[in-house]
Amino acid sequence: MSYDILLLDVHRDYFGSVPEDISIGLNMLTVFLREKGYSAEMFRGFSAEALKWINEKMDKEGAKTIGFYSDYENIWLLPGFCRYIKEKWNIPVFIGGPQATGIDEEFMEKSGCDAVVLGEGEFALLELLDSYINKNKKVEEIDGLCCRDSQGNIVFTPDRKPIEDLDSLPWPDFRLEKGHEKWNIIPVMTGRGCPYRCAFCYEGGNTRKVRFRKVRNVLDEIKVHFQRHPGCKYIFFIDDTFTLDPARINEFCKGLSELRKEKDFVWFCEGHVQTLYRWPEMMEQMAQAGLVKLFIGIESGSNKVLSLYRKQTTKEMIETVIRESVKAGIKQITGNIIVGGPVESDETLKEDINLIMNLMDIAPGSFDSLGFFLMPYSGTAVSLTPEKFGIKLVTERTAQALEDIPLTETEQFSWIKLFNVRNELNRQIVKKMDDFYINGKIPEDIIITNYKLARKYGVYSRWFINIFRHHNIYHRYYNLISCEALKRSGDIPPDRLLSWHPQRVFELWGLISYDRGYPQIGSYILSPLEYELLSLSSGKLKLKEMLNIAYMSSGKNFDTEKDFQEEALKVMDKFEQMRWLAYARF
Repeated sequence: MSYDILLLDVHRDYFGSVPEDISIGLNMLTVFLREKGYSAEMFRGFSAEALKWINEKMDKEGAKTIGFYSDYENIWLLPGFCRYIKEKWNIPVFIGGPQATGIDEEFMEKSGCDAVVLGEGEFALLELLDSYINKNKKVEEIDGLCCRDSQGNIVFTPDRKPIEDLDSLPWPDFRLEKGHEKWNIIPVMTGRGCPYRCAFCYEGGNTRKVRFRKVRNVLDEIKVHFQRHPGCKYIFFIDDTFTLDPARINEFCKGLSELRKEKDFVWFCEGHVQTLYRWPEMMEQMAQAGLVKLFIGIESGSNKVLSLYRKQTTKEMIETVIRESVKAGIKQITGNIIVGGPVESDETLKEDINLIMNLMDIAPGSFDSLGFFLMPYSGTAVSLTPEKFGIKLVTERTAQALEDIPLTETEQFSWIKLFNVRNELNRQIVKKMDDFYINGKIPEDIIITNYKLARKYGVYSRWFINIFRHHNIYHRYYNLISCEALKRSGDIPPDRLLSWHPQRVFELWGLISYDRGYPQIGSYILSPLEYELLSLSSGKLKLKEMLNIAYMSSGKNFDTEKDFQEEALKVMDKFEQMRWLAYARF
């Protein structure tokens, strides 16, 4: 059997890359074309694996056409793939995706590709296959393309109208994905387009008309995903404008709450600061319906920069939204800072760090952030007129860069200096987070909630990844508390505490040093009573039994047994405050 089309999302290998990153669009295209009667197969992964996959498919089954998904992180790879395919098999090659809007005649000549889809891909690609395989129409008669006409000339056809009825499109089928059996997250698209005109954003710059799927259609899709992937417990709404319509959010929350009566799951969404600021009650509704993680577009702590970005927000609005999200009970809130953006300077960076620090003060243990380099996506105001934003594009480095290399310069910062700028910004953020944790400024229920979300649902915050799990003793303590293997003494009725079993969260041999002739853990020197009580806290003895044993050896230092017990319980309380132990029922 010869496939009608092979569809690929190809990325280079780089440190920190995640092969399981999901391109929902490629999956939807594959399902869509299959429903229309075409045989399609998809691949998503690294470039070396992709080349091997193409060769195996072409050797075993063959293919009539090949299509590539393009974005900012892989566009430089595609000319080589296109040329390889054209030279070896001489079959039509197509390109689509968000970065396709920046493809021009030079790229077409360099790559040798036959057609580029410049908007939503479903029906344009369908007509391309009808043209190349079934010869139903000339390629230059298809809207929304940059293509080679029947004479070999490169032409741009009229824009294609956006798809109005998104409910008519098939749902993605993640069983097509490599390793889907191990997934714990399901991405869901509920709408397309964006009414905002943010200067740096592809979505608002290229697909402006907002179209929403019906809420019932989305909920039915989620049910099917849970049937196909019963182990998944985390829904990831990928829309930029999920919170655009309060009435729709209300309907979604009611529907998701009903679904959660049948299936234990939580969810994530992105929210726009402007809509959340105007209708903060949405956040409470979403939290009650299972929202545990919210992303908001912060981008900058400078109102001047936010104005240049056309965000229609201010840092004061951002602070208000974070306060309201905490009041609503949202467990994890995140939002990134763009480094190397408009008029970037020491002053704007100071405003960035001040805002992030303020937000962490408002939501300690809940809000997190990092700095990322500005990505000048095609068709955006930043990429079309960078001089209006006080930016110079370093386009010659595009082929080497992802989000890990700056592609901009400003009057104050060269692209090389921007490396240090971002590193310093992120260093200060992580240091602040670590200081909060070490100095006990994060509510314990927030910490435990982070552990529960990670264990039960696979929902990880930067607090958990970058801070919590790197403090070994605390990490062991909260792991055991969050899974309820141990309990804090404050959660046990006082009249029953003596019948519970104190349990260290570490082995003594792994932490205690005797180099100076007395036992110590780090810089903390243990008294004889502390050492004995800690040694006895192995989980084998009840607290009452431990106190009796310790009194036999240390009671002589106290006037009465009551005095001893009071001091011993103070020691046990100190150990617990240091996260060295907690209590087991049996």
